[in-house]
Amino acid sequence: MSIQTADILIIGGGIIGASLAYQLALRKPSDLKVVLLEKRGLAEGTTGKSVATIDHQQSTPLDIELRQQSRTIYLELAGEFPAQIGYKPIGFLHTVTTPRAKEILERDIALQERMGVPVEFLNPEELHEILPILRTREILAAGFCPKDGYLDPYGATHLFAHQAQKRGVEIRTDTPVTEFLVDSERVCGVRTSAGEFQAAIVVNTAGPWAQTIFQRAGLRLPLKLVRGEILALKPEILLPHTLPMTLNRETTFYFREETGGIVLLGRLDTDYNAPRPQVDPDDYYGWEQRPGDQHRSFVFRMLQSHLPALLDAPVHKGWVGLRTVTPDAHPILGPTPLAGLLCAVGFSGTGIQIGPACSAYLAEYILSGEKTEVLKTFGLDRFFREQAQD
Repeated sequence: MSIQTADILIIGGGIIGASLAYQLALRKPSDLKVVLLEKRGLAEGTTGKSVATIDHQQSTPLDIELRQQSRTIYLELAGEFPAQIGYKPIGFLHTVTTPRAKEILERDIALQERMGVPVEFLNPEELHEILPILRTREILAAGFCPKDGYLDPYGATHLFAHQAQKRGVEIRTDTPVTEFLVDSERVCGVRTSAGEFQAAIVVNTAGPWAQTIFQRAGLRLPLKLVRGEILALKPEILLPHTLPMTLNRETTFYFREETGGIVLLGRLDTDYNAPRPQVDPDDYYGWEQRPGDQHRSFVFRMLQSHLPALLDAPVHKGWVGLRTVTPDAHPILGPTPLAGLLCAVGFSGTGIQIGPACSAYLAEYILSGEKTEVLKTFGLDRFFREQAQD
């Protein structure tokens, strides 16, 4: 087996690994060698199955800032390569059906407006004007951000990787990591199907495979896998208006239009504490996994109450990705208990939305050693601090 050397190894070629490679490439000295290792192909895991939305209607300044920064990164690339990013600003609606949820929505919108998000508070009549197909009799209010939308996750990942390669990063696909190299309790590289790669820093960005990677280093992080099930309907009649991404905050049911007259429907489930069946992420390569009966029943119940006009629309297809969730539904960024091993994992369904910005902060830390507030906030040790306080 051959032995190769690098300064920084990235494990995982989804949106997080590719955007980290890009951010390192923008900042690194010319003689610093960065290698990305992907066990199959870029964006072939969970990234390519994402609903891939950008949503600025968040409840904290940091969550809003990360989306603003990520959107800027995408649009800067889209200015040069618009077809690959494929950003479509169809708008994003948050609907609420209880007085308490309405209060929270109003508070959130006030924060978003202070931070420059072009968001509107809508009553049911105003909501009907934007989305006449939506049944609004149970909806008390909605928030609407017209600049939000969705992008092409596969194209964006490949564009990040290509731009990183142009700046000297080596991308190795079909190269699974099988073992860590450890010397004096410090990671010093990995063993792969293509031989050994020695490096001072290894970063785990492997998404649903992150826990398996950690276990090979004797670690286990607070990560759980949640099936992200999506049904695609194809109405026989072309809808006469845009279907913005629409999320019901209480039920977490969502839908949006897709290219080709398709409507995507799903549920934003990131509950870490809910009982989950064990799943093998290797079973979720490709498009063979299908939404289960429970999810289909949920979607059609939601259609009855939200979009009865689509009840008879035929199912075009369905697929399942995997969300890697943490107890607080925020990512884990930065060092791990094993020296030399860092991570950017557990994005809990927000990898497309905040991954590019988080990758920029992590790249700065890797190259400078200085922790920003983002890394302090999303560090692994936050879970241990919470346990100590309890």
